[in-house]
Amino acid sequence: MGMVQSVPTQQAFQAAPASTAQTLPEPQRGLSLEKILLLIIIALVVIGGSGLIYYRAAAHPANLHAQATSVAQDFLTAQARSMSPQGIYTQATRGKPAINDPLSGANGSIWSESSQGNSRCLFTNGAFHAQLPGKTTSIECFANSDKLSNFAFQVQVTIVNGLEGGLLFRVGNTQTSFYGFVVSSDGFYQLATINGTNLPIALNYAPSPAIKTGLNQSNLLTVIARGNDIYLYINKQYVTTVNDNTYTSGGLGLLAVSGGSPSADIAFNNAQVWQL
Repeated sequence: MGMVQSVPTQQAFQAAPASTAQTLPEPQRGLSLEKILLLIIIALVVIGGSGLIYYRAAAHPANLHAQATSVAQDFLTAQARSMSPQGIYTQATRGKPAINDPLSGANGSIWSESSQGNSRCLFTNGAFHAQLPGKTTSIECFANSDKLSNFAFQVQVTIVNGLEGGLLFRVGNTQTSFYGFVVSSDGFYQLATINGTNLPIALNYAPSPAIKTGLNQSNLLTVIARGNDIYLYINKQYVTTVNDNTYTSGGLGLLAVSGGSPSADIAFNNAQVWQL
């Protein structure tokens, strides 16, 4: 609120010169002190009322909306935590997917073909493949997707050759920081954070009987991310939950890891995303 400027005091009126004829005193010009104070009070009321109108019309609803969103998200998170892991999966994947990409061809897909040196992300034989020579340890294939915070992301992974394949989520703007969830042909899974050229930080690494081992075996990988809670599923079977706040939102991607093999070829099909 602006400062109210002080009002100059009334100037004194000079007395009229004496004359033989009696004259009435000249009426005072200007406003009396009482009127000035009254006008100031009215102005303050108007200004204060305008601020109140703005608060009610704009600021207050915006605050209420933000509070309601936060409360609703906290409620959904608490509700999810109270459910069984299988119930969380059923609830998250029961609706119509926001993204339903068969990955059978480039037409209509949110993935595009690309190359990194001799490594390639391409459509062939009815699937999206991530291929790399033995000297390259990994390749990421990023989707043209919006930033997602709370979602379920599911994709079918087949290790044709190589060691590991999986999905990436909460990918940063520079596509150098993200979470990676992969399975290996020898029956292990891993959730890790990746940041630039630094070594991945494993958040969870273990064998799982849910994984179909060996080459040319298809495994359905699902990650459900809600706030800091990350739920992992393999072939619709619950694996584990990890609580981590390294990344809160971002894009999607796919990953292939050679693991020292002469080459790697990971095939992907049926990418689906549900927003939570």
